[in-house]
Amino acid sequence: MLIPPETWSLNPLRAENNLQHVGAVDWEEYLTLKDKELVRRQTAFARKIMQETSQYDNVYYEICNEPGGGIAGHATPADVDAWQEEMARVMRDELARLKRPHLLSGQQAFTYAAKNAFPMDATFAGTTFDIVNDHPLPNTLFDGQVFEMGNFMSKELMLDQVGRFCQAAYTRPKPTVLDEDNTASMYRDITGWTIHRKRAWTALFSGCHYDYIDFSITVGSESGTKASRAAIRSWMQHLSEFTTAYDFVHARPDANWLSNYPKHLVVSSMATPAHDYVAYLGDAREVSDSAAGSPVRGSVSLMLPPGQYDVSLYSPTTGESSPAMEMAGGTKTVLSLPQFTDDLVIRATLRSR
Repeated sequence: MLIPPETWSLNPLRAENNLQHVGAVDWEEYLTLKDKELVRRQTAFARKIMQETSQYDNVYYEICNEPGGGIAGHATPADVDAWQEEMARVMRDELARLKRPHLLSGQQAFTYAAKNAFPMDATFAGTTFDIVNDHPLPNTLFDGQVFEMGNFMSKELMLDQVGRFCQAAYTRPKPTVLDEDNTASMYRDITGWTIHRKRAWTALFSGCHYDYIDFSITVGSESGTKASRAAIRSWMQHLSEFTTAYDFVHARPDANWLSNYPKHLVVSSMATPAHDYVAYLGDAREVSDSAAGSPVRGSVSLMLPPGQYDVSLYSPTTGESSPAMEMAGGTKTVLSLPQFTDDLVIRATLRSR
């Protein structure tokens, strides 16, 4: 990541900040193999972290957050990736020594020379990372496509682009997490929180994982504020509980069972074939649209496999479900939607015989 001088000045592995004078490099060279003693200290630090934390089963390790190179006269992205490969080798060696099966996360280095360009193909194709870590940003380059997932702190929703990237990533044999989503996280208000709720549901129901930085958590408010607990923190809990309440592990992205829905909606769906179907309907209108936030009205056509299904509606904001209605599969059925604002979930579950 781009490190301002005041941040680099605090780094304990900066030569001026340690008695051994390790790290006598410019910050642009910090994530390279240039200084062997610095690399030795970095790898020792990584091994120590793993020794202290790898006994826990809910841990994975990110090699480097926001790796970048390409500043004139300094390390190239290839230099940074060579360092990441060495760190991955050391970390896997330590995990093998500890007999612990944890995964490594990260992304290929981007270049500061190309403003706002984030290539991802090598991240998916290479062997350095087990998990793809992607900050959802503009000009994300993957599989011959450009994904515009919102500018930093912009209050841009870009729901369709988020869903399309996740669906493309799902086709590759690595889990992908949309990490540190910061399109609106500094805006501690209903509008910003709603954007992140929508992006989180869209990501999960398009085959990705998701997290964002909750700026309502500060010193003295470690559980957030009263407002954030009533909104985004409760909403994320609803999402977590909903996701774990059905067989998410064996579900696959599939929105082919829905059609003819209102034009402003982006639909993201996971399905366990011939058993359980879930669709998230998110209003994709941007904050800049004067109609954003106005009620959504209309219907959706469902085409489920043969069988009898219980169909219910779920609110991502309240965490409540409607009573289930019985619906026959094997034929197209029009479901009238109640008027709703921002988002709604449809779930169809095959009745037990």
